[in-house]
Amino acid sequence: EEERGLVAEEVLPEETTRRLKTLQVKRNRAESKLSAAKLEYDRLVAEWRHEIT
Repeated sequence: EEERGLVAEEVLPEETTRRLKTLQVKRNRAESKLSAAKLEYDRLVAEWRHEIT
């Protein structure tokens, strides 16, 4: 929680908590898409290198 700048005693309003969770889900989905794109890129680079050797 300290990473986000939240103090344990601090209570967030329900709307803020919902928004935070929504943003975290969006971030996680974006990270997943980025990871998949990196894997596909690496696969294509490996395929390309194999073809030129």
